[in-house]
Amino acid sequence: SCLPQIKTNVFNSTGQNQYLGKKLERGGKKSIDILVQQLCAGDFEPQATEFSFEQELNLPDTKLGEVKIYGKIDRLDLYEKDGHTWVKVIDYKTGSKKIAYDDIYYGLSLQLLVYLDGAMTVIPAEDILPGGTFYFYVDDPMPRLDFGENVQAAINKSFKLNGLLLDDEMVIAAMDHEADAKTSDILPVYRSEFKLNREEFADIIDYVRKTV
Repeated sequence: SCLPQIKTNVFNSTGQNQYLGKKLERGGKKSIDILVQQLCAGDFEPQATEFSFEQELNLPDTKLGEVKIYGKIDRLDLYEKDGHTWVKVIDYKTGSKKIAYDDIYYGLSLQLLVYLDGAMTVIPAEDILPGGTFYFYVDDPMPRLDFGENVQAAINKSFKLNGLLLDDEMVIAAMDHEADAKTSDILPVYRSEFKLNREEFADIIDYVRKTV
C-alpha cells in the first residue's frame, strides 16, 4: 500500500479520511486488475503511457495561420497486422464521463477524438488506422445484483470501456477475443452508434479538427 507513505499522513488523520483512503486503495487495485484482464483478452499492445503529442491545425481563416495543439494521452495501444497499424486510445477517468454525439457536435467533448487524431498524426507507421478511443473509469463499483447474478460479471460490466470503436470484426476481436457482434465484456459493441466504419471515423475526426 502506498497510502501510509504520503508525508502528511492525511489518510490516517481521521476516521473519515481512513475510509476514503481505503476506498481509493481498493478502487486502484480493482481497476488495475481489470486493466490487466482487458489487455490479456486481446492483441493490442501498450506502446506508451502519458504519451505527449503536438499537432498543427490549419485555421479556417488563412490570415490567422496555424495553431498547435498539445496533449498527453493516458495510454496508447497499437495492433499491427499485414502492414496496417490500428490505434487505441485510453483516457482514465474517476467520474462518469460518457461520450455523446451532441457534446461532440457543440464542441463540448472533443478530448477522445483529439487524442486519437493526435496519436495517428505522430505515430511513425505507413498505414495508420483508428481502432478506437475510450474512457476507462477508475472506480470501486458496488453493483446492485439480481438474485443469482454473477458478482464478477457485474463488476466487469461497470468497467466496460465507453467510447467509439472501429466497426471491423478483426479489430474488435483484437481488442476482445470473446466479443461478437452484440456482446463483449470490454467493448460497447451492443450500441451500433458507438461503432463507426473507416469513412465515418475520418468524417468525425475532420469535423473535430474544424471545431477545435
